[in-house]
Amino acid sequence: MRRRWRRLLTLFIAIIFTCAACGSAEESGAGEDEAAAPDLSYEIVSGDQVPQKLSEKILQEQGEKFGFSYRNGEDLYIAFGFGQKETGGYSIQITAAKDMGNKILIEAHLIAPQAGEVVSQSASYPYMVLLTKDTGAEIQFRLKDVSQ
Repeated sequence: MRRRWRRLLTLFIAIIFTCAACGSAEESGAGEDEAAAPDLSYEIVSGDQVPQKLSEKILQEQGEKFGFSYRNGEDLYIAFGFGQKETGGYSIQITAAKDMGNKILIEAHLIAPQAGEVVSQSASYPYMVLLTKDTGAEIQFRLKDVSQ
């Protein structure tokens, strides 16, 4: 009877280690796929280059952190923002823009103004709009506010 329990316990432990190894391999593989993925070809657009419907949507969402896309024919607009900030002077740094086939990864950081830098004292809503070709891929955002 003890021998049977030992075998069952050994089998159970082996299954747990196998499952844990599979999970960690999947997690580490995701970063490798991102690093190997080609950079996304895009341009930064602003002002009158942004379609009116997209401008209206940004205006509605700008008070909070947001990320969404807008498709217009063959064009894909990728918009993201960091919500309301108490002053001006913030900048956005794109740290990764990867074309992963069925997914586009956009990673960006919000950077606060430097201490002593002259900035507007009115509220600001830092955001960015990228333009690329529409491939039907889903968009994944990783937006980090490094100013906090």
